[in-house]
Amino acid sequence: SLPDGTKKEQTGFWLKDKYIGENESPYEVISFTPGVLSVRLSETENTANDGNALFIEIQHQGRNMRSPSFGFSILNGIMQDRYLVGNITKILVARFPFGFTLSYMGETVEIQIYQETSWTIRIDYNK
Repeated sequence: SLPDGTKKEQTGFWLKDKYIGENESPYEVISFTPGVLSVRLSETENTANDGNALFIEIQHQGRNMRSPSFGFSILNGIMQDRYLVGNITKILVARFPFGFTLSYMGETVEIQIYQETSWTIRIDYNK
């Protein structure tokens, strides 16, 4: 209810009393090219407490790569910042839904994230 007593209605999907957006799924892996073994997303905590973040890990056949650089194109949403923390690229997201294409070694992954929270994203390549 709003202060004047009227009710505001929000359509969409909720999970654990938290609005996840107009899509039932909190995220969607739109596509990935054949050299990508797997794309795994898991909700995570941003211990730095500086907002919602994506923690991107690049792997080669299950082994984490050291400080990999990759192409990152934003399709929708707003990125606030991007920096490297050890072998993980941390991307602070200012606005969801957040869609992006990640390019690495000639392979691409396209992901759309609807739920406003922090995510660990592990992309494993067959190279």
